[in-house]
Amino acid sequence: MLRRAALVVVVALALTSCAPESGSTAGPAAGPSARQPSTILPTVPGEMTTDSVQSETVRIADELIASIDPARIVNDDEYSQEVAAEAGAYWGVLHTLTLQPSIDAAAVAEQIAGRMTDAGWIARDGTNQDGTYLIALSSSEDAATSWFCVVGADASVPGDSVVTLQLASPPIG
Repeated sequence: MLRRAALVVVVALALTSCAPESGSTAGPAAGPSARQPSTILPTVPGEMTTDSVQSETVRIADELIASIDPARIVNDDEYSQEVAAEAGAYWGVLHTLTLQPSIDAAAVAEQIAGRMTDAGWIARDGTNQDGTYLIALSSSEDAATSWFCVVGADASVPGDSVVTLQLASPPIG
């Protein structure tokens, strides 16, 4: 349980202070051969109101969680709320998934992150060592319209398989 709390703290810190890695790359190139937009890429609302960013943030998080076989999930502890920040506010969604003990949490987290990067999300920073997997992603290069996501897993305690997904909207207003 302590490891879960520590992972949530690490994810929260990463969400509020992770900067893009220098040399990061953009999503898929535009042009005739570009793929159709993915349902896990945000659709930027015309106006960034609390209701519009809440709706889009929750929709994306739900799409990502739905990609996991429900039989693997023992519990989904979900929080969705407006979060005050120095530069205004954003909408945040946190899913802490307890998986079946036999499930490799890091592999599940990597699959979620892989699905996101395949859809055009930009990997900013990450680690995969000592039983912990953590990756930060953004939906675009434009900070004013980009969603930010941290996907994590703690597989350091045998039989305790946990995946976290934390998603934050662009600034509201």
